[in-house]
Amino acid sequence: MDNGPAPLDGFHRYNQRYWLPHAGEAFVEFALADVHAWCLDLVNVCHGGLCFGLDDNGRPFLEVGSRIDGAVVRVGEIEISGDLLIAHATEQFGAGILCGAEFMPSKECDGQRLTTLIDQLDQLRDTSAFPRNPDHS
Repeated sequence: MDNGPAPLDGFHRYNQRYWLPHAGEAFVEFALADVHAWCLDLVNVCHGGLCFGLDDNGRPFLEVGSRIDGAVVRVGEIEISGDLLIAHATEQFGAGILCGAEFMPSKECDGQRLTTLIDQLDQLRDTSAFPRNPDHS
C-alpha cells in the first residue's frame, strides 16, 4: 500500500527561520513542466531553505523530493534566483498547506543577496515593526 511520498531524508533547517509579514511583498515564483507559472506567498526564509503557502484556489502539485529549477524569491525589491528541492507539504489546520523546500541560490551573487536579506530580517526581528512567530523567536 502506497502512502504517498516519504519525507525527504536529511532535510533539516538548523538555521534561524525569519518569518515574513504577509504584506504582499514576499513571494516565490517558478514554472512547472505544465508551463504554468506560479507566484506563491513566502512565509519564512533561512540560509538553505524557505517555506511558502499553497492555497486552495488551485495549487501546483509538488511531490516531496522533486527539484524545481529556475525559481525566483522576491522580498520587496530583493530578487534571488535559485533552485528548490521540495522537502515537505504540511496541512495547517484547514488554513491551507505549507510547503518547505531547500533553496540553492543559482550564483554567488544570489547567495550574497540571500545573506543580505537575512541580515536585514535579523535586524528587523527585534523591532516591534516586525511580527514574531511565537514558536520561533
